[in-house]
Amino acid sequence: MDWLIMIIWGVFLPPPLKAGTEYILRHYYQYPQRLPGGWLYLHCLLSGVLIVFWSDGQGVYVLFLTLLFLCLVMLFHIDNSVFYLPDKLVFPVLWAGLLFQNEVRLVTISSALYGVIGGFFLLWSVAEGYAWCRKKSGLGGGDIKLFSASGAWVGAEQLALLLMLACVSALVVSGLQYLRHRCHHHPRCGPRIIAFGPHLIAGMIMVMGMISGSRFQ
Repeated sequence: MDWLIMIIWGVFLPPPLKAGTEYILRHYYQYPQRLPGGWLYLHCLLSGVLIVFWSDGQGVYVLFLTLLFLCLVMLFHIDNSVFYLPDKLVFPVLWAGLLFQNEVRLVTISSALYGVIGGFFLLWSVAEGYAWCRKKSGLGGGDIKLFSASGAWVGAEQLALLLMLACVSALVVSGLQYLRHRCHHHPRCGPRIIAFGPHLIAGMIMVMGMISGSRFQ
């Protein structure tokens, strides 16, 4: 089954995923530009590799992880393009995560439920605190909902680690972009908006990798 998963994710899924994501961006957000196909292809290939390693040949794993990564790849590129995480892709991540834990029990169902609730209120509190201190919004509602949905996959106990990894990812990427602009002598402009969704996705994948790795030890 492993080679079939890699063929599907490496050959057959990238074109329709790219077309579907571009349609959503164009139809709902009036975003006319085409997505860089190389990055989307790389993300699909990485998704296939992770599904192969995490599923261990179990059909239930393959089914749920395929749904998860289909949503995550699209969310990644949509948020990177228009700084928005659509509910129609975030909520399937949440419900698939709860169903996944009910079937597989990678974490307990109670931990998954507490992860959903705790994830929402944790990031909501951070967003509200930032807005109160700085008198402007720092996090969007989509980020809060995606973090909540990720709690269904990693459990309540891993939420702090996920958030820390997401913040580190955002700082590293922002620092590299700043250095690149300095090296190319680009004039400094105002504060740059950062799409936090891709970094939440990166943190989620790293934590899930840790959980899956410990399962096979």
